[in-house]
Amino acid sequence: MYDLITRIPLTVWAPGRFPAKTVDSLCQQMDLGPTILELAGIEVPPTLEAISMLDALEGADWNGRNFVFAEQIKDGILTGCEFMTMVRNKAWKLVHFLDEPYGQLFDMLKDPNEVNNLWSDPDAANMKQELLSVLREWRIRSGIHTADWSQDWR
Repeated sequence: MYDLITRIPLTVWAPGRFPAKTVDSLCQQMDLGPTILELAGIEVPPTLEAISMLDALEGADWNGRNFVFAEQIKDGILTGCEFMTMVRNKAWKLVHFLDEPYGQLFDMLKDPNEVNNLWSDPDAANMKQELLSVLREWRIRSGIHTADWSQDWR
């Protein structure tokens, strides 16, 4: 879950509609969904965890997300783990491997190439615990927030 893979640039081109602007705020790929729905004049379903980026496109101040998340099941190429999750803010990234005693923790400001894994570093223990707590809270809230997303089809 290195930034090389998870951090994907996005270019939106709409001459006369949006000003040229670079936005460096954190967002997730799923945030495109409500953005497109708003542009189409369609109400955004409340069960979406995504947030609209329309303000950013229109040139307004947009703070984005405090944290972004990713998950992957059955990574047989790199780790052989059953399930991994990632949480990242502007300064730090943590990757948790289910049922493993190890993980990855990177200081993205000092180590943007993610070379120095601080998972076992006592000086980074508080940050590791904080990000593990954020990740756990996200997993719990995600299950509650999206619990009814398919109720119309059940």
